[in-house]
Formats: sequence, structure tokens, C-alpha cells
Amino acid sequence: MLPTRALVTAVLATVIPIGPPTEASEKSWGSPSPPPDDSSAVVAQPGAAAAQSGGRRDYSDGPRRYRVARHTIVPGLRLGARIDGETGPGRSGRGHAKADDRRRHDDEDALRRGLRIAKCGAFRRTLHVRNKTRRTATLAGWIDANRDGTFGRGERAVTRVRPGARKATLRWGRFGRRSSGATFVRLRLYGGRVANPRPAGSARSGEAEDHRAWRRCGKPRPPKSPSFRPFITSPRNGAHLRRRTFQITGKGRPGARATVRFTGAGGPMSLSGPVSRSGTWRIPVRQPLSDGRYRLVPSVGGPCCRTVGGPAVRITVDATAPTPPKLGFPAKGAKGTDPRPLLSGTAEPGTKVKITLDTDELCTATVQPSGAWRCTPCVDLLPGNNVLTLTAVDAAGNTSKVTSRTVTIVKAKRR
Repeated sequence: MLPTRALVTAVLATVIPIGPPTEASEKSWGSPSPPPDDSSAVVAQPGAAAAQSGGRRDYSDGPRRYRVARHTIVPGLRLGARIDGETGPGRSGRGHAKADDRRRHDDEDALRRGLRIAKCGAFRRTLHVRNKTRRTATLAGWIDANRDGTFGRGERAVTRVRPGARKATLRWGRFGRRSSGATFVRLRLYGGRVANPRPAGSARSGEAEDHRAWRRCGKPRPPKSPSFRPFITSPRNGAHLRRRTFQITGKGRPGARATVRFTGAGGPMSLSGPVSRSGTWRIPVRQPLSDGRYRLVPSVGGPCCRTVGGPAVRITVDATAPTPPKLGFPAKGAKGTDPRPLLSGTAEPGTKVKITLDTDELCTATVQPSGAWRCTPCVDLLPGNNVLTLTAVDAAGNTSKVTSRTVTIVKAKRR
């Protein structure tokens, strides 16, 4: 007969399995032990979320020398816009980081434009993520900068992804002048806070992506020589000038001599001046120019260098005030009952006619090429005599002399 203590132990062994839990015991008790995980600090997702995922997993698809990273897919947590479940790590396509794209469906879309590293210093890259969970996620990225077939700790960047975030930025430090060429990038998104993310192993939630990258880090290229083609900064192309004398400014090669050639109404003419050390030059026009259109062509040259021409600038010199506008309708001495009569007349083509009553502007009209203009007052004219003043302004800002006309408004007789 067994002792009492041994008997109790035998009975418990028959009802409750003693020892490490098996897969069947995990299902029966409803508290599965965590799989081998490189991120023990990850907080487990709720059981309902794991059940909804259906046990699907996402695997890394880079070359085998980087080892495999595995994540359990949970709703609302992914890299990029797509994620697909896989039964295991793929075999073909690992050299191009496309081992899991067997159905022509590429879910590696966190880096939509690829990754090209064209500098040796620190840099950053913004990734597309989705975190619809209620907890802060962890995003980690590794770049095989020295192309040795492993992801080192010094090649890692880590950031947090808040709930509801759609983008996250990884910032890598300086890699130094290491080898250049094709390499690989690994991205891992964890559903929780991870103290020390690792490039390989399994995780309870999230997604893993591998991408090809191109790194170029050699001797810096010499800077391109600056363009010394001259150009005029003032006056601008198409400008209308009210003054016959003005100043021309521009940029060109330092130490050279700038020349501006005039062609147009005043005949050919050339003016020149030195270019400062900062590459700017000023040439004053002291001889008054006649009204008309001109074409200014800059050039820079001298003993230091060959002569180089620049783009032409077209200007119009107009220092003459336009002719005063005339009011044709209503005629002089006419009377009317319409408080807003149609006003029309003639003026210099291209100018703008302004009609005012006392200090209030009634209307503005642009003179047609034929010289005619018309406009309707925006307010009612008062019964009686209304003295209207007319002025014309051209494109250069010249204002004509003021002309006035009295318009009489009478009340309409009631029938």
C-alpha cells in the first residue's frame, strides 16, 4: 500500500499533466507560453486579437545570411498598406528580398521609393506604418552598411509609433566610409515597447520587411563650378519705366567687366561697369532715353576671361502723361432720369480711366485699342447736378490731367 503522500501525487499526475506544457495543454488551459522571442519586453496582444488573426505569420524575405525574422499578424498593426500571411519563409527570390511574393503580391511597401544612401553621414527616412492598437509600438530598422552579411547593433535605428500613427521616422547615425554597392535593409514593427530589438527571431505581433538598398560613399565629388553667365536683375523683363534715367543692376563673374547693349527707339548704345567681388554690378543710365521700347543685352568679359552673353531684357520707357480722357455720353448739358447712366468716351489706348464723384470712385474702365471706353457707376447719382472728374493712368503710372463734366439727374414724372 502506497504512503498517503505518494498516493496524492499519483492521483494529481493522472488528472493534471506535470512537466513542460505541450501544445495540447496550451490549448486546453488557454494560456499558451510565449514562443522564443528576441523581444521579451513586448506586451502580449489580447487573446481576441490573436484569434482574429487566425495564427497567420509574416516572415522576412532577405538572404539567408541575415537569418529569419518572424511576426504573428494581428489586426491594425502593419508596415505600409499591405500585409499577407505566410506559412513559412520562402526559398526563391531571397537575393532580391522577394522570397514571400509567390502570388505576385508584394506587401513590402513601407519604403515606397526604395532606399538610396548617397552620403556617409547621419541620415533619416520616413516610413509608412499603421498602428490602430491602443498601445505604443516599436519600429526598428537595420542597414548592412559594411555589407558583411550581418545586421550589427551599430547599424540599427529605433523609434516609437504612437496609436493612430501613419508615419514614423528612423534616424541612423554615422556609418563612416565603408564599402559601397548593393546591400539590404530590415524593418521590424513590434506591438509594444521593446528594450533591445534584434534583427532576427520571432515576435508576438507586427510585421517584418526586407528591402534592397544602394549605398555610395566614396571620395566627395568636387563642387560644380558656378555659372558665370550674366543676367540683369533690374529692371525686370517687360517693365514700364516712368523715368528716362535709371540704374541697371545684374550679376556676373567677379573681377570681370559687364557691358549692356541697348537697341530700340533711341538707337544702339552700350554702357559698361566693373563686376564686384560678390558678383554684382551696377551701371547707371545718365543720358535721358526717349520714350519707346528697348532691348537690353548683358555680357561679361575682360582680361580675366572670355566674353559671355546673357539673356535679353525688354523694357518700355514712358515718361509722358497720357492725354486727358473725354466723356462722350451723357452729352454736355444733357439731363436724364437714370441714376446709373452708362458712361462712355475716348482716351489713350491701353490706359485706365477712373471716374470719381467728389472723393468716391464710381467706376474704372480699360481703354480699348480703338480708344473707346465705357462703364456704369456702382452707386446711384443724386438728383440734381453731379460733377464727375475723369483721369487716365498708363502702364508706367503716369497720370493725365483731370477733366470734369456735370451730369444732371431729374426725377421721373409720375403718371
